[in-house]
Amino acid sequence: MACGPDGTYVIEFDQFLKQFGTLTRGEFLEAHKVPQLLVGEFQIEETTFQTTRLTRDRLWSRDQPAQRFFVVPLAKRQGSNAFASMVTFGRAGNNDLVFEHDRVSKFHGYFREVDGAWFVCDATSQNGTTVNEVEVVKGDKQGAPLESGTRLCLGEHVDLVFYSPEGLHAHCQTLSWAGPSSRGLESMMHKVPRAEPPSRARGQPA
Repeated sequence: MACGPDGTYVIEFDQFLKQFGTLTRGEFLEAHKVPQLLVGEFQIEETTFQTTRLTRDRLWSRDQPAQRFFVVPLAKRQGSNAFASMVTFGRAGNNDLVFEHDRVSKFHGYFREVDGAWFVCDATSQNGTTVNEVEVVKGDKQGAPLESGTRLCLGEHVDLVFYSPEGLHAHCQTLSWAGPSSRGLESMMHKVPRAEPPSRARGQPA
């Protein structure tokens, strides 16, 4: 578990399920006040800047489901950057969420909250962002709305799922104690269909 300066953490989903899966709804929501991202099969590295850094030499194969998952709080990192109203993500170390993959731009995009609703915006990234396989308009400051269980893909390779605290609690209740790894990524993503992988030759790092 990697702890941030504001008490947030990154935890493998199997461990998360064992620790929080039996909590009542009230107890769960008290423990998790911000949305969470489910990230498929990344290696977590702690840094001196307390960045949530998610890396892997080769992302999970699209022919085989990911076997490890991590729960990542969607929260602002203290001192990360000047964008107080954004939870930024990208390849550069000054983002709130850092994804070290060459298909992810240095400043790829950001999440923002408006009156309790969450949106994802693409900051004119090189290789784009999709929400449920629909491309997010680059540079659109309004962004694409997110609902619990929404699937995102960064740069055609980095796959995430957005969960509200309530949605994650409900989803945890549907999973057996055998753990989600044996169920595969599709069950964790509410069985959103996965598109055929695009050519890896397209696009370059920003």
